[in-house]
Amino acid sequence: LPQMRSVNDGVELDRIVLGGIMANGFAPFDEAGIAIRKDDFAAPQHGAVMVWLLDHSDQWTPGTLNFADIQRQLEVAGLADKIGQGHAAVLDLLDLAGGIGPSVLVHRAQELIAVSIERKRRALASDYAEGRIVHDDYLEALGELEKREAGKQDALPPFMSLEELDAAYPDDPPLLIAGPDADNERDGAVLAFGEVGVLGSASKLGKTWSVIDAALAVATGRSWMSHFNCKPGRVLYINMELGGRAFIRRTEMLMVKRGLKAAEVMPNIRVWQLRNARIGAIEELGKQLAIRGEQFDLVILDPLYKLLGSREENSNGDMGELMQVIREGFCNGDKTAVLIVHHFPKGDLTKRAALDRFAGAGAIARDADTLITITPEGETFRLEYTTRDYKAGLPMELKMDFPVVDAIGPAEVSSPKAKAQSNHNLLRGLIEAESGMEKAELVKRFMAETGCGKSMAYRAIDKAEKAKAISRTTLEKTYVAA
Repeated sequence: LPQMRSVNDGVELDRIVLGGIMANGFAPFDEAGIAIRKDDFAAPQHGAVMVWLLDHSDQWTPGTLNFADIQRQLEVAGLADKIGQGHAAVLDLLDLAGGIGPSVLVHRAQELIAVSIERKRRALASDYAEGRIVHDDYLEALGELEKREAGKQDALPPFMSLEELDAAYPDDPPLLIAGPDADNERDGAVLAFGEVGVLGSASKLGKTWSVIDAALAVATGRSWMSHFNCKPGRVLYINMELGGRAFIRRTEMLMVKRGLKAAEVMPNIRVWQLRNARIGAIEELGKQLAIRGEQFDLVILDPLYKLLGSREENSNGDMGELMQVIREGFCNGDKTAVLIVHHFPKGDLTKRAALDRFAGAGAIARDADTLITITPEGETFRLEYTTRDYKAGLPMELKMDFPVVDAIGPAEVSSPKAKAQSNHNLLRGLIEAESGMEKAELVKRFMAETGCGKSMAYRAIDKAEKAKAISRTTLEKTYVAA
């Protein structure tokens, strides 16, 4: 609870808004109907400077060319050093204000107000929990915050010029997970801060094992699946799938296999155990997370279907809305990456593009910034990932060494059609060499040649028969090449 009261992540936003006010004045706020308050600023001294600028608006002229004059005015008022250090305190804001036009100032001020409301909400929760305010006062204050939040005007971002857009988003968000060969152009990037990724595979294929392993990798800054580089950070695992003891047991098994010590892991992983909880609307989870006041680098949601509520998984409208709620509630602007666990529908999905392998509406996959798919290929697995903005790395072949799966090298890069044709040719060659072959023997030979399992061999034979690459004799006991 004391940590909640010390959260102060808005000082840089304070300075951006102050610089924008000095460059544009207060007129943009009047036009947009925004009422900014002294206590909206994270640092009290910045609020004091804003009040002075407002009360003395007839004594200074907005514009970056007039910053020196504003500097002198604030020095006389004894406020210049409240912005920064040294004589050039106000002039230091010039770089921040250079690309801030009226529309960007309005947008940044709305951000400042939103951050202020969340900060005050956290402080209220702390005060109430520690008995510093009574219940009725808590409800009244919370109601005032909600009334102000509901009354915010023009919640949508403004139109921006390209210069303003560049000033608002000067840099790419840093990467949290990346391939070993990710370069400066971010080719090979997997997941960046502020992005949402979805990991999917067939049911009971080890999705939860894999994402717990990902949590351990980020918590310790080690590689994930012995392939992906992870930036060390704090992880919140929202567990809706496993019982608490089962989750601990799996985590301990993975730690033993990876050679991790508790001292490495414990400080950076928090678990929100919701297996038997009435979750209700996912919006409430986002609010609870904000109230608790902890900051995380990665949030894992396992699994997605537990968050649907009344939404229909096959509805693009419902799933598009759900993904937007996840972004707003868990990404924390561009400070937190989110990894969602989702399932595949039943059946053979190897011929489908990664975008179409996930169960339910296509909006789930289309909204995500990164898609990670794991599909079985004989005795191994194939991992593929696609990203919205970056060139993905090569597909990887994974090998299970229970309870972990690790990359053992690049997977064969070929289309499903080409792979099927290769299997057809192999089956034809095996049959022709023996002038016909019974199914049991054909399965055995195909497994020996490819290293696949029995079920995969049967599927390959069935596909070859449907494609008329091979056929059965009249008695349907012996296969011959078609």
